[in-house]
Amino acid sequence: MAEVTVVLVDDHPVVHDGVRAWLEQDPQRRIELVAAGDDVEVAWTAPGLTADVVLLDLNLHGTMVVPEVSRFAEAGRRVVVYSEHSDDATVLAVMERGAYAFLAKQEARDHC
Repeated sequence: MAEVTVVLVDDHPVVHDGVRAWLEQDPQRRIELVAAGDDVEVAWTAPGLTADVVLLDLNLHGTMVVPEVSRFAEAGRRVVVYSEHSDDATVLAVMERGAYAFLAKQEARDHC
């Protein structure tokens, strides 16, 4: 049984495939991807609603969804932002809105 469950919100299918592949490489299966989609609503519906962590891309279909970090945090969700936008202002903005962590998409699998 997984120690942590995750819902992935990203608008790039290659990211979905990559995250799934990363998780499948862990022989202990400590992290389970329970849902994935290209819109934040996937995290508000079953099974994404019960995930321990929301792994959130900030730029969905050309729209920055920074305010969604607050929405998730206010609902008690742990949000890990996973974004190509890693400038100081963006990182600070999501952390101030309650993100649990920030990962730049340039980071390697082991860091994530």
